[in-house]
This record gives sequence, C-alpha cells and structure tokens, in this order.
Amino acid sequence: MEQHSTSKSKRGLVDRLSWLAGVNPERLGRCLGDDRIATGRTALALALSFIFITVVLTAALSVALPEHDSKALVSVAMIMAGLITAIDHSIIQSHWHELGARELQRLEQQDLPSQGTGRTTVLAFRIILSFALSLTVALFFDLLFYDRDIQAELRRVHAATNAAVFERARTMANDEIGEVEAEIQRQLALSNTDLAAALGGSKAAQDKFSRQLAALEADIGRLTTTEGELTRALRLEQENMNAEQTGEPKNPGNSGVEGEGPRFTFHHLQAARMGEELAAVRSELDRKQDARDELPVPPPSGPLPPSIEDRAAKVEDLSAHKRELLAARDQRINSLVEADPVFQPQGDGLLIRLAALEAILNTLLAKVMAVGVLVFVMAMELGGLLAKLMFAVPGAYAVRTAAETRNAAHQAFADMHAVKRDARRARAAEQAADMFDKAMRDVSESRAH
Repeated sequence: MEQHSTSKSKRGLVDRLSWLAGVNPERLGRCLGDDRIATGRTALALALSFIFITVVLTAALSVALPEHDSKALVSVAMIMAGLITAIDHSIIQSHWHELGARELQRLEQQDLPSQGTGRTTVLAFRIILSFALSLTVALFFDLLFYDRDIQAELRRVHAATNAAVFERARTMANDEIGEVEAEIQRQLALSNTDLAAALGGSKAAQDKFSRQLAALEADIGRLTTTEGELTRALRLEQENMNAEQTGEPKNPGNSGVEGEGPRFTFHHLQAARMGEELAAVRSELDRKQDARDELPVPPPSGPLPPSIEDRAAKVEDLSAHKRELLAARDQRINSLVEADPVFQPQGDGLLIRLAALEAILNTLLAKVMAVGVLVFVMAMELGGLLAKLMFAVPGAYAVRTAAETRNAAHQAFADMHAVKRDARRARAAEQAADMFDKAMRDVSESRAH
C-alpha cells in the first residue's frame, strides 16, 4: 500500500512537470514508464535551464546597471528567461510530433519525408538567440571577473591622459616649497649680516666669522635643498614600486601589471640608491649644523639688535611652514590637478569599462578565458533543448501523439468534406425548388393567356 502511494506521488510530480516538456498528461498516462522518465528528465532540464538563465541574467544586469533596484532586475531576468523557456517549450512540443510521425511512417513502411527547412530555420533562430544571450552575459561576466584589472587599466589611462597636468601640479607644489626655502635662506643671510655688524673685536675676527658662518649657512641651505629633492624623489620611487607590485598605476610610466617585474626591480634599485644618498646628505647636514653651532663667536661690542631675534623667530615659523608643505605635498598636488581646467576626471561608465576590457583582452590566454565563459554559458543554456533534440528516442508517447494528430486531421478533413457535401445538396435542393417555382409560374401565365 505504501509502495503504491509512493509510486502515485512520483507519477503526480511527473504529471505536474509534464506541461513544461510539452506533453499531454492524459496521453502520457497511457504510455510506458520509459516515456515518463524521459519526459521528467526533459522537464527537469528545462526547469534548471530557466533557473540558470534567471541567475546569470540577474548577475549580468547587476553589473551593467548597478544603481537600479535588484527586485526590478530579477523581474526583468525572469521575464526574459520565461520567454526563452516558452520558445524551448514550443520547439520540444513540435519535436514530439515530428519524432512520432517519422516513427509511425517507418512502422507503416512509408517513405520518410525530409525534415525540410522549417525545423532548420527554427533551430538556427534558437542558436542565434542563445549566442546573443550568452555573448551578452559573458561580456558582463568578464567585466566582473576582470574588475581589478579594469580599474588598474583605467588608472593607467587616467595617469597617461593627465601626465602634463600632474607634472604642472608637481612643479607648482615644488615651487611653493622652494619659495619658502629661499625666504628662509634670505632671513638667515640678513640675520648673519646683523650679527656680524653687532660683534665686537677686531675687524679681522669679524670678517673671518662672517666668512665661516656664510659658508656654513650656504652649505646647510644647499644640503637642505638636496635633502628635500631626494626625499621627494625617494617618495616617488616608493610610489612607483607599490604601483608595480599591486598593478595599480599611480604615475605616468607605470606598467599596470601586477608583480615584481623589471620595472619594479628598476624602481627598487633607484629607491635603494636614493636612500643611501639621502642618508649621506643628512649625515653631512647634521655635521654642518653642528659646526655652525660650535663656531666661536667674537664677543659682541654691545647688546644684540632686536632684528636678530625677530628674524630667528621668522625663520622658525618659515621652517614649520615648510614642514607642513612637505607633509601636505601630495594633497596639494591633487588639489592643483583637480583645479586645472584641462584635467580629465577618471570615468567609470559602462562604455569606458568595456574599452578597458578590450585593452586587457590582448593576450591569447585572456581571449581563451573569455571564449570559455561564452561557451560555458551557451552550453548550459542550450543543454536541455539540445539533449532532447539530439538524443530523444521515439517512444509510445511520440507515436500516440502523431497518430492522434493524424486521426484528428483525417477526421477534420472528413468533417469538412461532409459539410461541403451537405452544402452542395442544400444548394441543389434550392436550385430544384427555384426551377419548380419558375415552372409553375410559367404554367400559370400560359393558362391566363
């Protein structure tokens, strides 16, 4: 009893799915179990194909239209998947009849007609539809798979397009720092002049002190400028190293290829060399500053003028301002770049990303991967339909469908002929009645004369 109930439950499930495979549940119930299994397999393949198309279309639409509501995208994907499934349903339904008709003619030992161009046209249309769908889905999937590479390519193009703008911004930022440094050196020179004038002692001692102090200040100024240039150059090489290692271009000339390649090695060696030069410059700068601080000063002949303390305070303020400019140099460069009228912001639209994707897919491996995604989507989307059309075995259901369709057509043809025959008889009776009425009128007229 329990086994019968289980069998009945399975049969009910097959009947509920049978409409999806384009079969008549009542007719299927009179067929063998193999037909029911084949029908269930076809219905399951179509159902899974519908789910797969819905999922991949939703993912593709989400990539193409990220700002739209997800529920609306799912609804559009389900409508498109339903339309494709309805087309597959119609093709499979006609295939049941065609398969049965050919098997019926074979059993009756009749000549099998050719399939004609109808089915070929339908299949060609369906394959073209599948190719268009799969190509679109694969394209948006490639945008998703290569998103990191696309962003790196966009940054590289952005840096190359605005190379002149960035160069002008760097020059302006460096000029601002240079102006502050020049003012610091001017204030120091004036302070040294005032200090030398206020010193006592012999004229020879004053001249010697002035010469030594001026030489040390000149060396300190030169070393400070060199230190700033080397610091900026070292920071730039470190940026280039990080850009090459991560594959995210930041400056013109970056390759945009992730990894420690030749350009990374070059920038690494440059950074190491500049680091050594910077350490040597700082060591020499410390030595010169110590020598300046230890320089014996002739005793003053009177109190130091207030201008010396004012200029020392001004030098301290200028030095603090210079440190602020060095710390905010990158931000200043970015603000100058954005304010430049010829600056072109980095775009992130669909067409821009597609252009970047085209630039990325320039290697054989990348092209093979892109074609692989296309073939995979197309195979999954067409799998259920092609399995039914290519591997279906003509069974009892297909033969019953063709036989009942043929009998219904013959019956309709016979009914049509019976209607025509009845119509001809009715017209003949009407004509006979008209002839009799005319003859009676002629007799009546002749008697009257």
